[in-house]
Amino acid sequence: LSIINNLGALYIDQDKLGKVEKIYKQALEKALRVEYILILNIVNNLGNLYKN
Repeated sequence: LSIINNLGALYIDQDKLGKVEKIYKQALEKALRVEYILILNIVNNLGNLYKN
């Protein structure tokens, strides 16, 4: 994710603003997927705790 973020910063420096939004949206989508999976795992663990 940091590579994609850095690529977006590079595009800004190179004045390639049309590409930046796409790059940053991709980074955001990947970050949200990772967080979503972590949240689901935590909720599952809580469910197992309450079940026992």
